[in-house]
Amino acid sequence: MVSSSSSKPASSSSSSASSSSSPSSSSLLLSQSSSSSSLPSSLMSSQSLAQSEATAASLSSSVVVFSAVTSHPNRLRNLLLFCTLFFLFYAEGPWSRRLSAWANSLPECRPEDFHYEYTECDQYGGRWRVSVPEPDKCAGGTPNNITRGKDCSYTCKAGQYLDIQGNQECLPCPKGSYSLGGGIRFDSWDELPKGFYIKTEKFSEIGMLSNNEEYVTEKSNCSNSGWIPKGNFIAAYPKDCATSLVYTVNLVKPGSVTFEYQFSESASLLQFLIQNSQCQNLVRDQPNQYPPATEKGQWSIVTLHLESGMNVLFWKAFSLPSNENDETVMRPVLIRKIQVEGVAFSSECTKCRNGTYSDQIGLSFCNPCPEDTYSERGATECTSCDKVSEYSPRESGSCRKKQHCREMDYYEYQTPCNKEGLTQTKYSWMVPMRCRTDLPNATQLPPPSKVEKCPQCNPGMMSVPGSGCKFCASDEYSDGASPCQKCPVSTSPQMGYTYKWWYTMPPNITSHCLNLEETECVTNSSWIPAKSYIHTKYGPGERSYLLLVLEIPGFRGNEAIILDKGVKLGQLTFVFETNCSSQCQFYFMVDHQTTRPNVVKKWIGTQQKQKFVFPVLRNGAAKFSWIFMHSQWLSKDEDEDISQMYITDYARIHFIEVTNTISGGAASCQKCPRGTQQDGCVPCPDGHYIDVNSTKCTPCPPNTVVHSGNAWGIESCKPCGPGLHAVDGRQCISNCTYKDEKNNRHYDFESLAGFQHVIGGHLFTSAGTQYYHGFNITLCGSPDGPKAQCINNVTTLPKENYGTTYMASILC
Repeated sequence: MVSSSSSKPASSSSSSASSSSSPSSSSLLLSQSSSSSSLPSSLMSSQSLAQSEATAASLSSSVVVFSAVTSHPNRLRNLLLFCTLFFLFYAEGPWSRRLSAWANSLPECRPEDFHYEYTECDQYGGRWRVSVPEPDKCAGGTPNNITRGKDCSYTCKAGQYLDIQGNQECLPCPKGSYSLGGGIRFDSWDELPKGFYIKTEKFSEIGMLSNNEEYVTEKSNCSNSGWIPKGNFIAAYPKDCATSLVYTVNLVKPGSVTFEYQFSESASLLQFLIQNSQCQNLVRDQPNQYPPATEKGQWSIVTLHLESGMNVLFWKAFSLPSNENDETVMRPVLIRKIQVEGVAFSSECTKCRNGTYSDQIGLSFCNPCPEDTYSERGATECTSCDKVSEYSPRESGSCRKKQHCREMDYYEYQTPCNKEGLTQTKYSWMVPMRCRTDLPNATQLPPPSKVEKCPQCNPGMMSVPGSGCKFCASDEYSDGASPCQKCPVSTSPQMGYTYKWWYTMPPNITSHCLNLEETECVTNSSWIPAKSYIHTKYGPGERSYLLLVLEIPGFRGNEAIILDKGVKLGQLTFVFETNCSSQCQFYFMVDHQTTRPNVVKKWIGTQQKQKFVFPVLRNGAAKFSWIFMHSQWLSKDEDEDISQMYITDYARIHFIEVTNTISGGAASCQKCPRGTQQDGCVPCPDGHYIDVNSTKCTPCPPNTVVHSGNAWGIESCKPCGPGLHAVDGRQCISNCTYKDEKNNRHYDFESLAGFQHVIGGHLFTSAGTQYYHGFNITLCGSPDGPKAQCINNVTTLPKENYGTTYMASILC
């Protein structure tokens, strides 16, 4: 088809001749355009039609070469028709005028305004390198030629980058920068890195997990929840909401994701999810979907495989409800480093962040600056602070001014007793020393005190010249002031640990300082003995918490449960107080080393001097921990200069006592009715208690049981419940029948004798994972028959630290 013109037959003939051998794109475009006259006149004027036809003719002539080489002429015709209609409708519209005015306001692009970028990968696994200007910088100009780029799977080695602006080869990173090659690393959290976003939502299951109205979903306020960048890590403060840190990455080959995290509260939970482009979860049923909780101050590393293609990574933090009113308490989940492997390439090297440097080319990491030095972004070396007036912690981006010294900048301590039984009080600066004594109003270090006689030891210990206080032997006792003495015949020492004097650190107590960024503190912050108590002492600017750990090898007696309650084997008692300028935290924890450490009790803010008692129900080894976090630990402001802040916050422990242990020392001895053996008194027979008056083994009343052969007093005998009868005075069982005399009913449970396993209905989580509840039951039967046994397989239990825990019970 050719447009006819009676005025120029020669031209028409020429066009027809050319089109007979190869259809002309321009003739096709114009003939299609001429049919547009049927369009409404309101959309087109004769003038605009003429201009549009001219423009279309110009456009069509520019694509003749492309039409000649294309293998799909029909598609090309459709494309040209679309372009023609686009110009017909919009060439004279207001949108076109605004676009034209905006383009005319920008200068013409010069050759140096262009840079190369890669297109998306095509079906052949390749891509094009195209030349484009910076957005909103210029318009028009002549871009460089389009060339074929590197294959999409092409990557550089660690410490190199792909020079896309040059010869498309891998080059080493310059000094002051680093590269992972085919990976991405995020370890600087001054702000949320590009590609991340945060999603916070109400935790819909909280209402089902608790009857406390405080946790009903409709009342939850998530405005104060979320992930907050804090410099060297990012912290999640979920409270009673769920907050997700989300990152999307496209991998050109199978890779991995590695992240370092920390959360130590039993009320917190971290979930990690990977979704593909179809929103399908890819880590379902894997153990690392719920990374295990970490020890206080420790960082754990998780690595998971990633498939090629689109991967959406979720770090979701929860704060589960507790029985205590701790609405104001923050329990952060921390992430320090995220590294993704499997990306195509690094087109440029990453500059070293503040506080780090690289002094060589081709590095895959940056080195941290040591204390009292600093560096800015992209540094090739660290710069020293002024030694007299400034200081800086490790990995600092700037120096801080030293303030004048105050009393809180030093501490006192007691020297060990020498061979003459003498000691002395001395004073020392907190290390490193970050204050000045040459400024006005500065406090000077006090001189040592006069030499004095060593104080008495704690009960169960005696003073040994040159060695300090030592525990008495296993068959001796002492009140701490007198030498150890042998227990009388047929008596046994009442072993335990009693600490009421704090001149030196006791042998089985240790102090630890752990901060949120490293595993150890940079100062000598710690719990420090101070004669009548032990107290916390922070170094300047220390963002950390202090742990005091008491280790007990074990307790005497056998574990037992009577009337659904565990039998107390021993007892821990301590007296403490805290002083806080704000919402500091004081925790008491117990770790039986077969299960995850448990927070027994926590206190918020200033606490008056008080006593706390904890019953010990297990006879195995245990660690008791006291943890203090000063008020700044909860602060979200990383810009605060805390070198002299919160230094008045402290915790003091005045007294600690642990009873009935298998080691330690004894302050007294108890009489044994049947003599002694290596580990104490010879126990009474089953079903007998020790009468406090006669100190003899006495049978318990009928149908009662006693848990231990060394139980004192008739109150140790516990009656069996309804339908149960005592066997050998040590356990209550059912014979699978029960008669209700009041209602004249008889129950027969013979069919439930022995071990039973019951499975509930199938349920589904919100993510679509199917699960069910299973119960192991041993309701009645032989007292020596098998018991229901369950395995503790809580997903947050660190498997590398704790062995499998089995529990035998009637129902579990």
